[in-house]
Amino acid sequence: MNLKSSTKSTISVKPEVKERFLRHIEELNQKRHSKSKIIPNDWLTFFIDNMTDSQVEGLRSHKMTILDEQQRIRSIYEKENSKVSDEKWELLKISGVLKTYFKKHSIISLDAH
Repeated sequence: MNLKSSTKSTISVKPEVKERFLRHIEELNQKRHSKSKIIPNDWLTFFIDNMTDSQVEGLRSHKMTILDEQQRIRSIYEKENSKVSDEKWELLKISGVLKTYFKKHSIISLDAH
């Protein structure tokens, strides 16, 4: 493969994330006594190829908000039961009828801190 003819692209990341990433790659390469160096492409390819479904879900759950979760759980509820109006949905939540349902289907922690 001719490296000069390979195409490169960019990925938008926050500057502090880029800095941490490059520092991590540099630290990995300093630990090696080989002339072979790990480059960002190697590192990313490794994680893409080895990431499990549970790790992907873990990443998603860190980014999910309670509003996202409510929409997702409402969709599941309506598939298993029947469509409900916004007013009925709020009433079900307030009355505590959905407490067990939320605990069963939630992928984020709903416990009060």
